[in-house]
Amino acid sequence: MNSMTSSSSNRNHFNWNMRYPKADEFDGLLMWWGTLQGPKSPPGDYTVRLVSDNDSTQVNFKILQDPRMEGSVEDRIAQFNFLLDIRNKLDETHDVIRNMRDVRAQIKALNNRLKKEEFEEVIEEGERLDSLMLGIEKVLYQTKLKSNQDMLNYPIRLNNKLAHVASLASMGLYKPTRQMLQVKKHITEKIDVELEKWRQIEENDLLKYNELLRVRKVNFVDVKD
Repeated sequence: MNSMTSSSSNRNHFNWNMRYPKADEFDGLLMWWGTLQGPKSPPGDYTVRLVSDNDSTQVNFKILQDPRMEGSVEDRIAQFNFLLDIRNKLDETHDVIRNMRDVRAQIKALNNRLKKEEFEEVIEEGERLDSLMLGIEKVLYQTKLKSNQDMLNYPIRLNNKLAHVASLASMGLYKPTRQMLQVKKHITEKIDVELEKWRQIEENDLLKYNELLRVRKVNFVDVKD
């Protein structure tokens, strides 16, 4: 249970908030009314395991439905699965954005130290890849956001739209509506198109780019004159 997040001053007591871990973030991420938090575990049977050095023990326990809440256990499970799917897709999306930014930073650093007259095709290919990855990110995330005020000036993109659906679906303990299911499907399909573009770059274009660097004998580590 890696969702156990807080403990009291008593070392032998551990308090679990019943939430799954939240989706990954990336530097500078800003969201408008969108949640990254993991869903709360629904009613059901669970197991807690304590490990200390080579010793371990485990105990089974139940999470019960709050009798004060409307809706059935099935509704809670449907809500949980819905929110977990969104959390997982946001996690995947943000990991891809972070990976693309890392690759773009490496390409930019390399291009900045190459002489254009000597490595023109290498520089141009790096710029092409940078443009492709930036184009993907701009569909997934509003790259113009630098402060919360900017959310009033620039429209949110796919990651924020999906996170907003999660925020709405988290209000109360009810199963998602038909409209929520349709919107989630629509946005997820659009996100998957962009993620597939990244996978093609990762599996094909970057391999060719690295091969070009080897053929042109470009040093990955160099000392400027």
